[in-house]
Amino acid sequence: MLPLLPERSQCAILSMMTKLGLVSRRWLPDEQAVLKNHFATEGVNVIHRLPGRSESAIRNQAALPAPPVCPAHVPLVSTRTDASGKTSAPAAG
Repeated sequence: MLPLLPERSQCAILSMMTKLGLVSRRWLPDEQAVLKNHFATEGVNVIHRLPGRSESAIRNQAALPAPPVCPAHVPLVSTRTDASGKTSAPAAG
């Protein structure tokens, strides 16, 4: 899609696609917390706690490891954890 709209960022394209209903809306942190806290015991019956979400959407979201992140929000410098658990930034270079 980016080659067709070179003047638009990836985030802008995704935002417009969402507004137009071409992609599903993102899960809010509160909704993800409901899944985390209740899906293991209630399964898709958690649907009554998540208005506007279908059983299929609940099953799919519960199976995902993490929501996708817009590249503009990814940190430019990541951190690393060594064997001792110490966290540090990667070496410049």
